[in-house]
Amino acid sequence: MLPAFLQPSSAAAPAPAAAALRGLRAGQLSIAGPASPSTPPSTPQQGGVGGTATAAGGNGSQSADGTGYVLAAVPAVLALSGLAAKRASGRRRQRNGGAVAVRVTTLEKPEAKTKDSEEAAALNDEYLETADKIFNFIDANGNGCIDRAELNAALGMLKEECNLELSEDEDDFFFKYASGSKVEWEQAALDWFDRNLEDAVKRYWSTQNIEQSHTFTQDEFEGFIQKEESLFNVGITANDLSAGWDDLLRNYEKKKTVAEFTNSVRTVFADRITTAVDEIFAEVDGEGNSNQLIDLEEITQATLLLNERHRLDVTEDDALLFMRIVGGIRLPEWRVGASSLLADGNLNTQTDLVANFMRKDPEMSSGSLENGIPRQAAYGFQEWTRAQDQSRYLKSILVLTTPASQLRRIGPPLLVIIAISVVVVLYNDVVAKMAGLPMLTLPTELFSLSATSLGLLLVFRTNGAYARFDEARKIWGDSLNRCRDLSRQASWITRDEDREAFFRYIPTFAVALRCLLRKPDTHDLAQESGSHLQQREIREMLTSGLPPPCWVLYRMASVADTVHHDGNRQKHQLMSQNISELIANVGKCERILSTPMPATYTRLSTRFLLVWLGLLPMMLYLKIGLGAVFATFVMAFFLLGIEDLGCQIEEPFSVLPLDRITDKIAKEASVLSNLKKQR
Repeated sequence: MLPAFLQPSSAAAPAPAAAALRGLRAGQLSIAGPASPSTPPSTPQQGGVGGTATAAGGNGSQSADGTGYVLAAVPAVLALSGLAAKRASGRRRQRNGGAVAVRVTTLEKPEAKTKDSEEAAALNDEYLETADKIFNFIDANGNGCIDRAELNAALGMLKEECNLELSEDEDDFFFKYASGSKVEWEQAALDWFDRNLEDAVKRYWSTQNIEQSHTFTQDEFEGFIQKEESLFNVGITANDLSAGWDDLLRNYEKKKTVAEFTNSVRTVFADRITTAVDEIFAEVDGEGNSNQLIDLEEITQATLLLNERHRLDVTEDDALLFMRIVGGIRLPEWRVGASSLLADGNLNTQTDLVANFMRKDPEMSSGSLENGIPRQAAYGFQEWTRAQDQSRYLKSILVLTTPASQLRRIGPPLLVIIAISVVVVLYNDVVAKMAGLPMLTLPTELFSLSATSLGLLLVFRTNGAYARFDEARKIWGDSLNRCRDLSRQASWITRDEDREAFFRYIPTFAVALRCLLRKPDTHDLAQESGSHLQQREIREMLTSGLPPPCWVLYRMASVADTVHHDGNRQKHQLMSQNISELIANVGKCERILSTPMPATYTRLSTRFLLVWLGLLPMMLYLKIGLGAVFATFVMAFFLLGIEDLGCQIEEPFSVLPLDRITDKIAKEASVLSNLKKQR
């Protein structure tokens, strides 16, 4: 029987795969039942500034110079254009009588599984072209599929460039179209078998009170194997028993540990388990399209067969964890899913999804956070050349038209300031003169005296935020150096298995620390650490109750202790020092993340700035008249921008190029590991 979220259901019952995934992220690895129906949250889309802003203006009869009112309206039009992206989703909601159009989907297996399927052939060519552009751009590593982390970027391009509001949750979309390969399924299934074998060995040693010095007889060994064979039911042969006994005599007698005994047991079951796993894969894959891929529905069926035939304890969480780690969306499935989203939206055929000019400049690209804050790019020689180029002046103006521009972030307060200035000018120029009322003016001295205090507040605010940004970058720089040092020191570990595990833990630490410091909905720790850790290790890390990077460091420390046991105390001390410093770096990062600048200081600066800008037109009107509106707009734009700059970098981990650092750590550890193997 399939899980609840794979049962056929009506369109009114959304799939709770997203809830299951969030439970896994939180470490709650048991699915109690189907989640309650919910509607995907409606969030402002980061669309391009392509909306139309209309400003109603007078006919100029209220002033001797009609062009003055036109000039006064310019800032309002600019500010309104800065909010066009936020209003894009509002335009989408005007469909169907103003109701939000939400297409509820279930986790049914997609029809199209091959490039020449009928469904893919019937799709709109325009949608396919758009989907292919996004796929080719996102699939930077060229492996032919989009994993869970890349999916966020792919759907982000659909939302931003095509002005879409997703009709289904990203998690549901992933589980609906993702699949794993046959090789990946075999590795996962063997790991599940291995987990049960290890548990069986531990129970046997515990119930029989076996000590380290115990010497097994052939009857004891074969008796244990036959007992477990009655449970696993994989068809052990006499040759398998003989191979396992030979391995026991060759390796167990040297150290007489549980690990060595378990390895001998694996030798007995290895070939039979592989055959059983392949048979189940052929059975579940042959029922549908026989494409040598296994999707969520098929792997759920396969795990049920494993439990039924071989008495394993594979759960639904294991199936979800497998898909999160190795699952990917191939091009045919991506075409179907992306085209279905585009069919529900308003595709702008003139939009170039991979515009070269926009992608050349990090600030002008779509690489920004959901709140519009641009990510800091990792600089190389090309980036430095571009940053120092004379065209930077033009780019600084053009960047205001992009979705991630500063104008969009400060649009609401800027509109309020402009509205106040327009009201002050109209009152003084029209109402006060016609009705004989006193004008709204303030002396220049008031602003001269207060400008210094305001400037100091803004400078202290910005400097404090930059200090946090700089400290975070130095912490990650120190972590990079110590990971490099540990990669070099890993060669001191004599045992091959321990050394390989240590090399795997180094990039896992960087990935775990990055996921700890960023929003859970933007990074999936299980998926991102799946290329370094085994599934059992990932499960242990998620359920340990420790911060994931600390769990990894404790495992590294336990492996490093083998160097001390081998008599190399000085080398062990050097490795322990690096690990201790990495633990300290985790604490420093947690301190920065959990301790913002004092809220009273931030609020005081914001209030002071808004009041000062709100009163500014009353002073400027005496000097420049109608020009006070434009002058106030310019002053407000830059002063609000300075204040917003502090907010952007106060939480540095979301904007720092941590992906570049983690990739560098993983690459260098892999290179050193391969060099050690070749020696």
